[in-house]
Amino acid sequence: MTDAAAKPQTATGWSRIAALFQRRETLAMLGLGFASGLPLLLVLSTLSVWLRQGGISRSDIGLLAFALLAYTFKWLWAPLVDSLRLPFLHAWLGQRRSWMLVAQVAILFAIGMMATGDPKADIARLATFAVVLAFSSATLDISIDAWRVESGSSLEQGALASATQIGYRIANLMAGAMALYLVEIFSHGVRPAADWPLVNGAWRTAYASMAGLTLIGFAAIFFAPEPSASQRRAPLKGSKALIEPIAEFFAREGWAAPTVLGFVLISQVSLYIMGPMANPMYVDVGYTPAEIATATKVIGVVVTIVGTLAGGLAVARWGVANILALAVASLSLPTAALAWVAVSPHEFWRLAIAIAFDNFANGFGGTVFIAYLTAYTNPAFAATQYALLAAASQLPGRFTAPFSGFIVDSLEPHYGSAGANGIFFTASALIGVPAILMAVLCANLLREKLAPTEPATG
Repeated sequence: MTDAAAKPQTATGWSRIAALFQRRETLAMLGLGFASGLPLLLVLSTLSVWLRQGGISRSDIGLLAFALLAYTFKWLWAPLVDSLRLPFLHAWLGQRRSWMLVAQVAILFAIGMMATGDPKADIARLATFAVVLAFSSATLDISIDAWRVESGSSLEQGALASATQIGYRIANLMAGAMALYLVEIFSHGVRPAADWPLVNGAWRTAYASMAGLTLIGFAAIFFAPEPSASQRRAPLKGSKALIEPIAEFFAREGWAAPTVLGFVLISQVSLYIMGPMANPMYVDVGYTPAEIATATKVIGVVVTIVGTLAGGLAVARWGVANILALAVASLSLPTAALAWVAVSPHEFWRLAIAIAFDNFANGFGGTVFIAYLTAYTNPAFAATQYALLAAASQLPGRFTAPFSGFIVDSLEPHYGSAGANGIFFTASALIGVPAILMAVLCANLLREKLAPTEPATG
């Protein structure tokens, strides 16, 4: 059993719960979550609006989702983050923070280079640096996830996961809403077809501004304390750095391990497959970049933060197992609200309501799911085991997401743009039903795993 599982899993008093959110580690996690969340939208979601305005097809935009596979395959180099001590930086910052710093420098470089791009003139250049950004961001995530696992017991993981998501979503606000607003400000009233150089210049300014926001991540890295567990642990060498964490997981969980992995594999397919087509759908319905920004990155981020706080409080109060099925349902079924937007007239209130519903649910479910994965992570192998579990949750969705554009394009001749998008987002929501059913079984497995030390909640 892991160290996390050896401590109480719930807090019975609200004052104790509040104290969890006031730890230095939790406050640092806000900034680290921001650093983690800034690159993702710039890799594809915000980038997809830039590409669509530049006349790039939905099929080609969907293919760019392959860049996100770096997040799925980060487990391949996660053992390096666990075992390789970076010269000079390790002695200065420690194992976790030294890797964070290197990754953050690479992120700054990649965003800066994307800020010189033009999808009409050279989409390959933008795509190349999007891949570099995704790889650097995935490396940062490895080190941050390991830092988080080592920085708190299972009782404290709900607060840490909530702080992660809050910082992450605030970064989404910047990389989404702020970027789109800047484009609107610097190209106001200009159609891309009429004056593309001006519109593209606005996008370059937006991405340059995002590069500047990486300073928040640098500040968080220096504020965060290096976990004592990381300082004590002797690094694994060679093949043991990957094999031993995997072997330990299967030995620890026994016959339940395949069931847990199967559940993790299907848990978020719905969330990932719909992602690349959301912004293009908003554009097709007629929403402007400013409207998209207001709905998805202002209203959406605010309600996501509320949902994230609700998830963190729920984990601290009732434990992960008791709310797991609800959390998984929150990651899939609300996608149906986007189908309603797709088949409805261009009216902003519809978009705002759908985004608010979907994002609150995703914030709640995402926080609980982070705590669930952490419950199966041994702090002794934090980077590698969590990276493997997180990758498993992304793998099917990451591989199917690049083809989402082809699905919509193939439906459009038969059902029109609105119908094709409506069918796609409805189907995406229904894909999550098997995971919801399996969550009930996996919740019972987690209860059995934690039963010897988990106090009754009252």
